[in-house]
Amino acid sequence: MSKTIIIALIATLVATGTLFAFQLNSNSNNLQKNNKVSAGVQGSYTYFAFEREWPGTVCKVNKCTPSYMGNFDSKNFNLHGLWPSGLESNQCSYPQDCGNTHFSFSNISQPTKNYMDTYWVGLYSSTQTFLDHEWTKHGTCYGNDQNQYFTVATDLHKKYNPISALAAKNIVPSDSKSYTVQQVQSALESGFGGPVFLQCKKVNGQQMLFAVDMYFNKALTGVISQPCTKQSSCSTSQPIYLPTV
Repeated sequence: MSKTIIIALIATLVATGTLFAFQLNSNSNNLQKNNKVSAGVQGSYTYFAFEREWPGTVCKVNKCTPSYMGNFDSKNFNLHGLWPSGLESNQCSYPQDCGNTHFSFSNISQPTKNYMDTYWVGLYSSTQTFLDHEWTKHGTCYGNDQNQYFTVATDLHKKYNPISALAAKNIVPSDSKSYTVQQVQSALESGFGGPVFLQCKKVNGQQMLFAVDMYFNKALTGVISQPCTKQSSCSTSQPIYLPTV
C-alpha cells in the first residue's frame, strides 16, 4: 500500500471519529479490569470502604504466626484497610496505584505507629509488606501524606470498635456459643449508628464472622449505605460464631 493511500486512510478515520474511538477503547481496556482502575488518579473517588477483620477467624483460614501478630490484644478487630472507592461513572470501581511511593514507619507519628503495632498487623504475613501494599494500592489514591492517611484510618478504627459494639449486646468471642447473623448485624448497627456489611467464612462446617465492612462519604463525616450492591457471604439461615483468638 502506497504512502499516499495510507495518509488518506488515516485522514478518513480521524474525520469519522473511528480512530479516536479505537484509541479511547484501547485506553479504557488498559486502565480498567475487574472494576479496578490501575494507574488511578489521586482524589478520583466518591466514598471510602472501611474493613476490619477478626483474627479469630482469619487465623483459622490462614496460618498466623506470633511474629506477624504484633501486639494484637483482641480488644478490637484487626484493621484491614481504608479504601478510596467509587468513580462517578461506576460506583463499583475503585482507583488504585495512584503514586509510586512506598510505606515507611519513619513517616508515621509515634502514637499512630503504636496503635498500628497492635491493631494493623499482618497476622499471617509481614506487617511491613502488608502496610506497603495498603499504601501503594489504596493510600496513594487518598493523598501524599502517609501519616495523615494511616492516622485517619486508625481514628475510625478507635471510634467504630466491633468488639465494644457486640459486647454491649452481650455478644462476645467464644468457641462454643453461636449467635444469629441478625443479632450480630443489629448489635453492630446499633453501636455504630449506621449500616454494616458482614463477611463470613466456613471453617469445619461452622460459619464464622470474618470481616466487618462500613462505608463513609468522601469527607468522612458520615456512615453511608453500601454504594455498590454485593451479596454478603454470611447466611442468615445458619448460626454465626466469633471464635477466640
